[in-house]
Amino acid sequence: MATAKHLHLHLNDSSAPNIDVYSTPVVVYEGETFDWTISGQDGQASVTVQPVAGQSWPFSPSSFSVTRGNGTPATVTGTPGSYQFQCNPAAPTTPQSLIVAKVFGQCADPHAKPGKYFAWQNSGNAAIVIQPTVGVTWPLVQSAPVVIQGNSTQIVQVSPNATVGDYGISVTMQQGGSGVCPQAGNPVIIVSAPNKPK
Repeated sequence: MATAKHLHLHLNDSSAPNIDVYSTPVVVYEGETFDWTISGQDGQASVTVQPVAGQSWPFSPSSFSVTRGNGTPATVTGTPGSYQFQCNPAAPTTPQSLIVAKVFGQCADPHAKPGKYFAWQNSGNAAIVIQPTVGVTWPLVQSAPVVIQGNSTQIVQVSPNATVGDYGISVTMQQGGSGVCPQAGNPVIIVSAPNKPK
């Protein structure tokens, strides 16, 4: 069984990332186009991907029929959040989870709760580097610095152990090191309080 990838470098690229239908969790970002695929290693020639009954669904078709080969295109049209889906024939783990990450521009202040995901979008043509400002703890699971290629979007995860607060970051060009956000100053990653159990 394949696992979902958290790096999606296809903002203005005609190629879409492949996501195996039996992956869980599947992490995508709002507006992303990807291809549902099956490896065939599970012995299936085709699989239907659909929402769990009574659940909301972040796609405009109500289901996807996926066969071995080039994949079945899907575009996320729903809002950021957590969703459940199922495959027919069933995946080893069912229901499966799908997370739609909110997208933030490179000069915005992204926010998420500990353990949750967000996506950074570099709308420029050149690669950028995002790292903590001097003396600031890094709140992400991914190691610092995070390099985002031009015209791409990258999904990152806030560490489950991150403390609630603001974490200063710098955003610079990979070539030359000049600042990317002169008008906005240095953005911050905002780690918000987790929901309290009821």
